[in-house]
Amino acid sequence: MNHTFDITRIEDLDSTVVQLLTITGLNSIWLLSGHLGAGKTELVRHLAKTAMVQQEVSSPSFNLHNIYHGILSEVQIEIHHYDLYRLNQSYVHDLFDLELYSDNFILCVEWHTKTTFNWYDISESVYEIDLNLDIDNNHRKLVCRKYESPHR
Repeated sequence: MNHTFDITRIEDLDSTVVQLLTITGLNSIWLLSGHLGAGKTELVRHLAKTAMVQQEVSSPSFNLHNIYHGILSEVQIEIHHYDLYRLNQSYVHDLFDLELYSDNFILCVEWHTKTTFNWYDISESVYEIDLNLDIDNNHRKLVCRKYESPHR
């Protein structure tokens, strides 16, 4: 089942994140896709804002992985943010240490198609979130759906 959101203002991402959390829950993986500039990191910023993260959220393009600590519904969580854009296939598998994730996490992965990693090794709650920017109409369309793994 697809969940579709039209985002006409950047502020709309706050309510979109709340709805995404209702769909995916904690201990979930958000596989983010979209063209450069579509808003993948901006979505993670709004997730962090919703989780009351105090740190500045930035793209992990150069350091590959950022961890943010926050609170959702009085539960401490970790948001793991990866950007795989500039990586080769062989290195990616080494990034995902299963021991790294706390009991309450959300894993956000930009450019997940750069790997054949089996996301279901980490969580049973894996979702693809596609962001498309419509420059002519000045809005974004976000589609969230359960991930169809080639490994299952």
